[in-house]
Amino acid sequence: MRKDDHTSLTTQMRYLSDMARASIDAGRLDSAASIYEQLVRMAPADPGVRHTLGLVYFEQGLTDKALYQIGRSIELDASNAVAYRSMADALNASREFPLAIRAYEKAYALDPQNTDALLNMGSVFHALDMLDRARDTFLKIISQAPDHRQTLNNLGKVYHDAGQLRSALACYDRCLALNPDYAEARFNRAALLLALGDFDRGWQEYEWRFKRSGAAKVYPHRLHMPRWRGESYRGRRLLVHCEQGMGDVLQFVRYLPSVKERGGQLILEAHAPLVPLLETLPWIDELISFNEKRPPDTPYDLQTPLLSLPGIFDTRPDTIPEKIPYIQIDPEAGNTWKNHLKADGVNIGLVWTSSDLNPKRNLPIHKCTSWFQDPGLKFIGLQKGSGSGQLLSQKTNTSSITELGPLLNNFHDTAAAMLNLDLVISVDTAAAHLAGALGKRLWLLLPYSADWRWPLDGGDSPWYPGVKIFRQSRAGDWDMVIHLVAEELQKLSAAFQINTLTPG
Repeated sequence: MRKDDHTSLTTQMRYLSDMARASIDAGRLDSAASIYEQLVRMAPADPGVRHTLGLVYFEQGLTDKALYQIGRSIELDASNAVAYRSMADALNASREFPLAIRAYEKAYALDPQNTDALLNMGSVFHALDMLDRARDTFLKIISQAPDHRQTLNNLGKVYHDAGQLRSALACYDRCLALNPDYAEARFNRAALLLALGDFDRGWQEYEWRFKRSGAAKVYPHRLHMPRWRGESYRGRRLLVHCEQGMGDVLQFVRYLPSVKERGGQLILEAHAPLVPLLETLPWIDELISFNEKRPPDTPYDLQTPLLSLPGIFDTRPDTIPEKIPYIQIDPEAGNTWKNHLKADGVNIGLVWTSSDLNPKRNLPIHKCTSWFQDPGLKFIGLQKGSGSGQLLSQKTNTSSITELGPLLNNFHDTAAAMLNLDLVISVDTAAAHLAGALGKRLWLLLPYSADWRWPLDGGDSPWYPGVKIFRQSRAGDWDMVIHLVAEELQKLSAAFQINTLTPG
């Protein structure tokens, strides 16, 4: 290539690079990707161009294409720690966790000052419930940068999940002393305070959930009408809007009678599958379905998030509304499901999967074969979603198993089916909250690092008195939980047999 040709090519590439960066700054990722693809064709051996194209693909959600371009960049320049970190981030997004860890380790080996690589690697360990390795990784960062706020926050969460609550609180307090407006740490401290039973401070801190980076996942809309703080609203219309998951709605609608006592028209927004069930509640004047794409269009004067109600009513562990059941449906609704049940045995509803977003809650149903050996126990699969249908594969010569999940169209159907059950066994999911709200006998199966609303000592829940909690003794270990449940099922079956044999 002649010198003037090379100069012309360099000038053209610089011009295109400036255009691509301007497109990125303006959020026009499609345009930026198109320009960088042109640059790759012009300079296929330039590792920086390929790396940047990979980053643009990653921002577009095109993870496979991102991995290819970043991988080619590393082939061209294996000394680039930043490229290894980008590769690790893309592998992490693809849930290729072992490969992601190796890439983070390589990035850190190439650049020991690269705390971002360590930070993300620690987060992967945390996601895998490898709490010791996550802790050690975050402590390594703290040894280099004692005031690294994000690491202090992440370390606090690891300590929390490991049950080291005082150490977790110390991390959050130190983090917030450096930056009192750090919303992620505020929210994590709120969950910790609530788990410790410090509801006075916990509910106040819990309001920071709407200032977190992922606030749209809590509730996607910004409502501009005034917030209700617990004052009388007689003659006005109050919107109580749902947030987070359907289990949260089922847990906290118990506050609606108290809300109704203070005012006029009470409007509840709830997820569509809950509407047929919540229509039975007498305190609701208007019930509307949650729409993720647009805010409520019904007229209202005031609004409040549903999970702000405990704080509004100064809830403490001993003042949680006690009325159970607080959701009731017509007993006749249960007749539809009676032909699926066993007249001469114990009918047990079973839910073993929570969600793909939090797989550590999910029970490996294939390990539960010991539960299905007793002919006196009939298991009723209530599972919806990806886990539906798995229970029938566990059927033995002695077990009696029915899958109702595919027949349940909404939570009213599930509630009607539960009316006929002697027991519900569930992981931490909306079905567990429904059983608790209906006052059904409930055995709750929890991972080691469970949500703040469940007691740390495995005792009774203040939210659902009488629920029996089975909690992992160490992260990821369901075996002991499965064994303890099997023992309790044997006792339940024996008690049923004695009762049926006893005259009168």
